[in-house]
Amino acid sequence: MVYDEIQEFGRRIGLSNLDLSGGPVTLDIEEIGRLTMTLKNEPGEEAELTLMLVRNFTQEPEKVFRRLLAEADWRSNPPYTIQTGELDERVFVLTRLPESRLRGAEIENALRYLSALLSN
Repeated sequence: MVYDEIQEFGRRIGLSNLDLSGGPVTLDIEEIGRLTMTLKNEPGEEAELTLMLVRNFTQEPEKVFRRLLAEADWRSNPPYTIQTGELDERVFVLTRLPESRLRGAEIENALRYLSALLSN
């Protein structure tokens, strides 16, 4: 089921054979950034998909992080919990989707959300 949903997401973005069973996958997506997907799927535990989007800074780092931290505030009721930071002088945001939310459309929505966060 988990792998089927990841493949469904792959089809949605034009990749017919997206497979995370061999470990993390990194995709460079034009005008979106570098997406790394990691699946944690241990026997006896709920599976979890981590999506991390990395992009060059488009503004001063301090301004970007202030905006991202404000967006992550629980009072703004974000659709996904995010983490943010700096990686090799680029900004990243990531979210984790538990197995209960792993659907092709949900993964796509999470990617759209992360991309929108970095586009502002």
